[in-house]
Amino acid sequence: PITISIDAIDSDQTPLIYSFSETGLGSLATVSNDSSEFTIAPTSNYALEGSFDLTFTASDGINTATSSSSAFTLVNQAPSLSGTGNTYALASDGTTTTSVTLTGSDPEGQNLIWSASGDAGFNYIATVSNVGNVFTITPSTDTAYARDFGLTFHVTDGINTVNSKEVYFSLHF
Repeated sequence: PITISIDAIDSDQTPLIYSFSETGLGSLATVSNDSSEFTIAPTSNYALEGSFDLTFTASDGINTATSSSSAFTLVNQAPSLSGTGNTYALASDGTTTTSVTLTGSDPEGQNLIWSASGDAGFNYIATVSNVGNVFTITPSTDTAYARDFGLTFHVTDGINTVNSKEVYFSLHF
């Protein structure tokens, strides 16, 4: 949330009533005020993006002073992703798994969704499963598929997706 203070003075010392009008606010944010201080808070942790305009007023009941319109834009920031090594050697027994634990965070605190995708032929070489940010790679036992392959890990906050650099795995018998 952000707080904006409106400065207004009545020459007769009459107490002022502060208010606002909006254009395009919709469900992007809520606006509340306590006297001359207005608080603008996103309604869904920045899960919605967009722009809106606010105009602030101060009135003594007879005269009204109006500010110029102020534009506000809500922008979702991308999550971060780290924790991938450069290369991993997979065991050739087909049962020993390799685990990769990634770390990430979202500036707005949104839940993160993790996934991975492999290069061409990847499904023949290994299977990948994950629970949250922990990925388990189980190698194939088929010697015909011995080679190096790449995986790219992904994390999204539902709006922005971040991809890791390609991480290489080798399966050799």
